[in-house]
Amino acid sequence: MTRAFPLLLVCLALLAALAVTSAEGGKSRSCCVDPPLPVANPADSSSATPAQRVALTRTNRNCDGTVVDGVSSTSFGFVILTKPASGRLIATVVVQGATAFATYNIRLIQVVPGNSDCGSFINGPFDGSVTTDGSGNGQTNVQEPVLAGATRAFVVLNNANDPGADFFTTQLVTF
Repeated sequence: MTRAFPLLLVCLALLAALAVTSAEGGKSRSCCVDPPLPVANPADSSSATPAQRVALTRTNRNCDGTVVDGVSSTSFGFVILTKPASGRLIATVVVQGATAFATYNIRLIQVVPGNSDCGSFINGPFDGSVTTDGSGNGQTNVQEPVLAGATRAFVVLNNANDPGADFFTTQLVTF
């Protein structure tokens, strides 16, 4: 009986492969190997930058990313900034231990020479929001097109109910 068991498994695997082939109109394909991932066009990927993880702290920053009143070292989560070859800037925002049941407006601020897309911490424009749970945790993704000439960015979160006092920022990231 123990010798027949491995043979039974082989037969079942062959039957499964035949069933897949029949269901696909007679086209044969491997049932157990993932297809290769598409290869990126080198011309498109040359402008991509790797993901960078930076802490969210209560450090107050100007619109150019410079620090206003000293750097806070206490982390309230993190942001992963990525610039894929698609010409977009993507921020994965993970908030940890913030105000419970609060909605934080998110600004993904790109810095260009002599300017930024900072907006107002009260009126925006905002790139998204995240609402924390009972433990003050939450996560979301925001993205926007890369601005012409932009090479650095940072993320700002402001509590919609107390934007001037309950906020988090990241350090500047070069992309």
